Amino acid sequence: MRRRRRKELAQASDIAFLLIIFFLLLAGLDATKALSLKQGISSTEQTNPSGVLSLALSSDGSIVDSSGKVLSLSDCESLIPSYERIDLSVSPDATWQAVVDLLALANESQTEVNIHAT
Repeated sequence: MRRRRRKELAQASDIAFLLIIFFLLLAGLDATKALSLKQGISSTEQTNPSGVLSLALSSDGSIVDSSGKVLSLSDCESLIPSYERIDLSVSPDATWQAVVDLLALANESQTEVNIHAT
């Protein structure tokens, strides 16, 4: 008789433990944030590039603007707020940290970013 009772208690505690984990995971889903990505650029945006900063992120982590000038992250910090949008071309071998750093700068200045893989 005792064995049966211990087994029933163990099953109830396992279920309670799983329910607690389930609700903790479910509660954390509301806090997740994601990037809103937009595919492609319309033809009017391509012909009217005013307010658009074109940057390229290379595999060695260097940031190059459309004129070929190499920029540091601090240069980008002062440059990005003056533009409405950034077209960012990312090399396949670029580090994720470099991409995140640029996205964080754009997010601080509320600048839209279009990311392109090269």
